Amino acid sequence: MTVATVPLALIGSDHTVPLVTGGERLYVNLDYAASAPCLASVKEAVDELLPWYSSVHRGAGYKSQMATAAYEGARDAVRSFLGARGSDAVVFTRNTTDAVNMLAAALPAGTEVLVFASEHHANLLPWRRWDVTCLPVPSSPGEALELLEQALAGRAGRSPTTTSPWTSLPTSGLPSSAVTRTPAGLASRSDGRTSRRWR
Repeated sequence: MTVATVPLALIGSDHTVPLVTGGERLYVNLDYAASAPCLASVKEAVDELLPWYSSVHRGAGYKSQMATAAYEGARDAVRSFLGARGSDAVVFTRNTTDAVNMLAAALPAGTEVLVFASEHHANLLPWRRWDVTCLPVPSSPGEALELLEQALAGRAGRSPTTTSPWTSLPTSGLPSSAVTRTPAGLASRSDGRTSRRWR
């Protein structure tokens, strides 16, 4: 499989920082899970909307209507990007940690969670109250899917939902993800590049 890469303009990617040994070097951000730098295109979109910002879903004024339309447009864009159905809910949260915590709190009793041994500890904490199975560290995205499918085999009648703070799963050599299976049959799985239904 060949993965095409597209250079992305990141805010602050041209900054140099001082070294403890003297001199300066171009800064390289290695913490993309918790504090990814902003894409220039995202900053431009925010800057364009900022003068029109107002109460979302709470105002009758023109700016409120514009802000609400932009917010719902963003929800539709995410739904389209993931290949979700029009009836699927898209919920915006403050950050990935908040999203994972909300999902973990919403799952019913009897939920089983599959995680990789490569998970960051912040993605393991929310699942402590569930039955957690730790899978070995995969060497590729393909192996990750194979491990998940093997773990899910023989568990018919349940539908998984996955979550991961890592958006680099398609190209990462060591992807992270968690798969939850619930008796209530929660519906969809997203691995950072596609949405795939397991029914």
